Amino acid sequence: MRYFLYLFFMCAQIIVAGQDVIEFHSGTILEVKDLAKSSNEIKFKLFTDSTDVEMIAYLKDIRSIRYANGKVLEFEKPIIPKTKKLKKEKKKRNEKAPSTQSQEDTVVNQRLRVEKGFLVKRHYFNDLRISKSEFNSILCKNKNAFRMYNSGQVRKVFGVIIGIPAGFLFGLQIGAKLSDKRYRINKKVLRGSLAVGLLSMILEVEGDNKMKKAIRIYNQKKTTSLEYGVTPNGIGLVMRW
Repeated sequence: MRYFLYLFFMCAQIIVAGQDVIEFHSGTILEVKDLAKSSNEIKFKLFTDSTDVEMIAYLKDIRSIRYANGKVLEFEKPIIPKTKKLKKEKKKRNEKAPSTQSQEDTVVNQRLRVEKGFLVKRHYFNDLRISKSEFNSILCKNKNAFRMYNSGQVRKVFGVIIGIPAGFLFGLQIGAKLSDKRYRINKKVLRGSLAVGLLSMILEVEGDNKMKKAIRIYNQKKTTSLEYGVTPNGIGLVMRW
């Protein structure tokens, strides 16, 4: 029995040593593979993710990296001026950050979020910025959330498509009237463009709400935990859904 336990723990250590571990300033801990580090970011894949989606994390968000060979890299958190706005943002992040536990029972909240940028949207998985295709490949694991998100996208795109010509026709009528007071406004065109413009706004708002709701559904149901268990290669840390 003693030899069996010795062999068990020896195998467990070998399996655990087979992957790198990233710890973020937010408290999130991820086991990864194929880790590649550059001057300001790292690229990697989740150790337990069979889809092999490549992810990117910025070094400013990382506290430490523990490599499989035992080497540890630690990063200092960047110093930020303590303005009122930054204090509020830091407090908000701390309230959302998961509490850190031991490696065996650390809970990893797989959260998706989308932030609006200039002309484009930024997609995130936990603290990691990912591409739109990677975002969709993760979201599609929850079929209900994926269908709702796509439905919201279709509504929003359709709203934009009909809203552009409606806005153009409305502006054309108003602009012509302002430049020439004798110009007679076509009331049918004006009313029609207003109605279509209003419909466009409604569709865009509904689409946004559907997309936000889909992400909430995914985040509420998609949680995993890391613990010791049986893997295809032996005994080691596995991710439980």
